[in-house]
Amino acid sequence: MRILTSAGIALLLSGLWSCSPGGAGAGGDSAGAHGAEIPLPCFADDGPILCRVDGIPVPEATWERYRAFYRGRNPEWSDRQVDLETLRLLIIPRAVRYALAGERVREISRKAWDAYDRIVAGDDFRTVCRDFATTAEERENAGRTGTYERGKEDGTLGAEFILRMWRQPVMVPSRPFIEYYGAVILQVTEEKKGDKTERVVRALVIPFFDETNKPSRDLNEASIKARVTDIRDPAFRKVVPVIHLRKG
Repeated sequence: MRILTSAGIALLLSGLWSCSPGGAGAGGDSAGAHGAEIPLPCFADDGPILCRVDGIPVPEATWERYRAFYRGRNPEWSDRQVDLETLRLLIIPRAVRYALAGERVREISRKAWDAYDRIVAGDDFRTVCRDFATTAEERENAGRTGTYERGKEDGTLGAEFILRMWRQPVMVPSRPFIEYYGAVILQVTEEKKGDKTERVVRALVIPFFDETNKPSRDLNEASIKARVTDIRDPAFRKVVPVIHLRKG
């Protein structure tokens, strides 16, 4: 029987806080929704659905958060460019990969929640990262690691990853969430360098695809041919390139 340590109790309480409205895990993560029964959603925000990409629902709240992310990083861009790049680089690739992963989403969700439950129960984050690592590098480094200054993050981390790593409380594991490459759990610390604060991030990643489980289609081609349907706002239709609106 596993004994819940004081550190584990603190993490558990932090986890409960993080899934409350306005907490670090806010944005759609539901307390008690983890386990094999309910896969992690591609886009975790609640509220009205803006459209579907290859059948995957995209909440309006996700669209607005990601638009704000790109606007903040590229203030010189026109609204049209922000819209196009948000759709092309942040929304479509993620939905396409999630759709192609199919039933594997349920599997990686279960693994992610299993890992999270171990961390909350007191297991060392590095140890859990090594146990769930899918590459030799991740096993050696105990997850994916990096140090980042705000506004200068590595774009390949993904918008959701970057947004969450800055709002995540220090030394508290995030609840699992989906990025365009798979399920993620973050743990962060901070370093002061003069007047700058950097975030030191360790991430446990369970990928959609690996060497033993490759996608059935080329991911770039699948993104180009993605279908955007069920558009609720006529104004949004003007944002979507014609190629993504065609049915054939």
